[in-house]
Amino acid sequence: MLAVGLLLDDATADNGAMAVLPGSHRGPIYTHFDAQGRFAGGMRAEDIARLDRSGAVLLALPAGSVHIHHYRLVHWSAPNTSSADRRLLINAYAAADAVPLAADPTGSPRYGQLVRGAYPSVARRTGGEMPMPPDWTRGYTSIYELQGDGR
Repeated sequence: MLAVGLLLDDATADNGAMAVLPGSHRGPIYTHFDAQGRFAGGMRAEDIARLDRSGAVLLALPAGSVHIHHYRLVHWSAPNTSSADRRLLINAYAAADAVPLAADPTGSPRYGQLVRGAYPSVARRTGGEMPMPPDWTRGYTSIYELQGDGR
């Protein structure tokens, strides 16, 4: 999975530009569930504390810029402490044979639309365990709402 972000406003250190930890997508898969098993939309504090964030790169970019990152790449944004907006349009892309494990909770009419190539006859799977996605049957909320408590 790739996340493609189109910046609609300048992203700066003051308005919470995204930071990334290069190479972290090759490491472990971190849980985004809290100790009670609820989806929290972010890594647990104890996992964050163990990370060496000295190599982090701040993506301070002008409006109109695009950044692309692997979904497993450790990434975060600081709170926006400025009066400027930091709006971002995010699109997600995956290989056609990377079958989703859950239905799209947003109801997007473009979900699952093939951009290039042909629909596969088999699903790709790589070795190892992978956490299941959240159960959205009781409704969906954005990760930004979930993280509103200051995480």
